[in-house]
Amino acid sequence: MTRGLSTALGYVLTLGITVILVSGLFMAGGNFVDSQREEVVRTELEIVGEQVATHVNAADRLNESGMGETNVTIEQRFPPSVVGTAYRINLEEDDQRLRLTTDNPSIEVTIPLANTTTIADSSASGGQIVIEYDQGENAVVIDSA
Repeated sequence: MTRGLSTALGYVLTLGITVILVSGLFMAGGNFVDSQREEVVRTELEIVGEQVATHVNAADRLNESGMGETNVTIEQRFPPSVVGTAYRINLEEDDQRLRLTTDNPSIEVTIPLANTTTIADSSASGGQIVIEYDQGENAVVIDSA
């Protein structure tokens, strides 16, 4: 009778230890995947931000070469989302920067701008965007197309 009990007890203990180990691996792996996803989102936002900043600088240069007499409009397509997450692009007048944000996960990337033309507070969603010199505001603005 003792021998039958030790086999069943050994089986239950082995099964319990296996469940605990596998659960721990899943939890650790899940955290790793989440942190890797956040890093990929941040990297993609930086890439999109640098491209948008390049177009904002181009609008600035075109406006300066035309001495404010021309209408400058640059329309460009960017991915509508990064890693399946929608993002927002903001031009910030006070800080002279471009700020890209996502909600889930909550990530913010900033890109400094070096414009001679003023930029106005404006924003656009990812996807098709328009960067233009607005003569009424005497500033470069960004908007969704």
